[in-house]
Amino acid sequence: MKFIIASFATLCLLCSSFNGKCQNWTFKDYEKLVPPDFNPKKDFLLIETFPVNAKSNERMKEWLQKNYPGAFAVVDVNLIQGKDNQYSDLSKYRFAFVWDGWSVVESHYTNGNSFVYKHRDPMGHMLDRSTNTNYPTTKKYNNYGDYAYIPFFNSIMKNYKE
Repeated sequence: MKFIIASFATLCLLCSSFNGKCQNWTFKDYEKLVPPDFNPKKDFLLIETFPVNAKSNERMKEWLQKNYPGAFAVVDVNLIQGKDNQYSDLSKYRFAFVWDGWSVVESHYTNGNSFVYKHRDPMGHMLDRSTNTNYPTTKKYNNYGDYAYIPFFNSIMKNYKE
């Protein structure tokens, strides 16, 4: 029983230290990820619902409310792509962040047993809706799991220079 309690305490400590460190994550190639005229303090940002699961989406919204300096809305991708809805005015809702794929890593283990471990992380990019320009996603391997949104939004904020 003591082993279980000690293991649980160690796991909680690791998770809390991991969460604290991820608050500052960015991508080194952030300059090309963001439209050069995007200003997070002035431009409204539409953000696609985080594709991992509902709990992670809520966590992303809470993180954005606490850390993102501007106005945003987390919405379904159909509202971002749609032409006739409350976000159709491109002079107000020009920019969006959309999730567009997955970074997948496979590990194969053979030590008497053979299995495949797949780790999937969402990849995303900025979109200028007025010109339909998709900005590139990072070329860096994304291995942040349920916290994959943090380096993307930190990179967006880091790109802005007052």
